[in-house]
Amino acid sequence: MRARMVYVAFALASVLGCSKSAGPPGEPGPDVISRLKWPGTPIESRIPGKSGKLAMHTATCTVTGPRGLVLYSVVINWLDKGMDPKEWVDDVKKAHEKDAITCEEIEFGPKKYPGVDYTTETTTQTRKVFGRTLDVLVRSTWYSVSVTSSNAELLNHADVKRFFESFVLDE
Repeated sequence: MRARMVYVAFALASVLGCSKSAGPPGEPGPDVISRLKWPGTPIESRIPGKSGKLAMHTATCTVTGPRGLVLYSVVINWLDKGMDPKEWVDDVKKAHEKDAITCEEIEFGPKKYPGVDYTTETTTQTRKVFGRTLDVLVRSTWYSVSVTSSNAELLNHADVKRFFESFVLDE
């Protein structure tokens, strides 16, 4: 349930205002977004929390080609407090059990942060939507890197692979 609430917040992030606050000290920050290999120029949004500090930072980029549309997105969500990594992984997996084609628990990067790498297929009223998402938890920061398209083959495109491979968490 908690994971679904955060995903609703992710969806709202793209329509809310901006703030220039920094993330929590000692946490990998918004520069993660600038280091990604985007296939175009992303549109960014920063959302302040109750204390005025940055609570969420999002970026999206849409690419349209002859084989379909591809939406690239990243959401960095600073949680109010750290979560138990096992509970967080279970929540993420449960939130996607209905639509998941694949779902794999991972240890991300050299510091082996807990994560979930999954692909989904969702049917809307007019079409199917395919996606790949990589969620990683670093203490109280949740990173969600995703690509969605109505053409499943586009998830294997070289630009998509470069985008995911460029996601690195430095501390």
